[in-house]
Amino acid sequence: MEHADWTAFPPLDHPRWRAIAEKGLRGKSWEDIERPRPDGRVLPVRVDPADPLAAPRGLPDRAIGGPETGQPWQLQQTLHTPEALKQALMHGVEGIRISEAAQQAHGMRTLLDGVYLDMVDVHLDGPEATGLLRGLVEQGLSGEQLTGSCSRDVLRAPENGTLARHVEAWGAAFPRLLTWGCDAAPWIDAGVGWVDALSAVVSGWDAGIQALEAEGIGREAAMAHCTVRWAVGAEVLVEASALRALRMLWAKWCTHHHTPHRPLWIDARTSTRSFVRELPEDNLLRMTAASYASVLGGADGIETRPHDVREGLPSDAALRYARNVQHLLREESALHLTCDPFQGSHAVEFLTNQAVDAAWNSYLRDAEAGGWPVLWESGEWARRVERGRLAGLQAPLFLPRDVERGNAPLPANFREAVYFADHQA
Repeated sequence: MEHADWTAFPPLDHPRWRAIAEKGLRGKSWEDIERPRPDGRVLPVRVDPADPLAAPRGLPDRAIGGPETGQPWQLQQTLHTPEALKQALMHGVEGIRISEAAQQAHGMRTLLDGVYLDMVDVHLDGPEATGLLRGLVEQGLSGEQLTGSCSRDVLRAPENGTLARHVEAWGAAFPRLLTWGCDAAPWIDAGVGWVDALSAVVSGWDAGIQALEAEGIGREAAMAHCTVRWAVGAEVLVEASALRALRMLWAKWCTHHHTPHRPLWIDARTSTRSFVRELPEDNLLRMTAASYASVLGGADGIETRPHDVREGLPSDAALRYARNVQHLLREESALHLTCDPFQGSHAVEFLTNQAVDAAWNSYLRDAEAGGWPVLWESGEWARRVERGRLAGLQAPLFLPRDVERGNAPLPANFREAVYFADHQA
């Protein structure tokens, strides 16, 4: 068979591509195939390059490294036992995340025994500035030795002075730790919409900075120790654009408050809201797609959650699979080499800018009403979460095709088939 060089094919310019695409519609219009989304996002099949939303606005630098470093990220994993922790370190985990239950069950001295802390970051979930801090200090760790995070989440109970005490105590003992921030991951898993989640994080920055400044902690010092945690689903373009929007919103927030911009550390974990109960191995595809989106979106730290995590403590095999997903993305796909792979993509720029504008406008409206404290105490935030859950249950991702097309009723066991229905934040 004679080989045809690629230059032998006629050039495919935009008008010719459009004609071929419209022929493939088979008599339908573009609007016929653009399905409405329950989350309110506009996900167009075609994006006009002249649309202002499709124009790149520039992506701020990442905390883990500048553009010259490519697209690096920290491989993280939540570990519950000393044995699992040691195994993870031998298999390339760079950020060990220790649950509050593991801290209480085993103690930090046992968990960190033999760990070379100058080689890994330690992320402590749920700690307060009390016995845990005292134990670490008594263990003899130097102030510069412990890096990672010990973030008090401002998107939880209303602030009553505990945030400043937490930041001061941990910052004095271990100045390189990130000590406060916004954990949007459980709310996203519980079903809150993307605009509400993004705007809540921005409102959380307001609440956190105001609380710390009221206790004499300067704004720039507070910003240097801020972090955000985000849950990433399997829709690659949509999820990657949300992470990009998060970084752009941080820069926009800094400009709005006349504060010098500094990179924000963003931790991503794969969401379990679309995990299925039967055949949990099917969740491997979902967590792989979510990890891929986390990398392309530019997260600084990424945790791929095991496919059986919703069944209790993950198995050793599931932890290994989760680690290997990221190793393959890095070592086989070389995704760490290219800074912001989506830059210039009209579709992704459209989704990113759409998210930034919608979330910022929502934040401004909430700020006029009193900000995060009012959202929490009035019950408005709980209503938004429930509204997102109800909308999410109607998403095509969860509905059988016949149900989605209106040809069959919703199965009686539908809510028992997916985890999304019983996720609690």
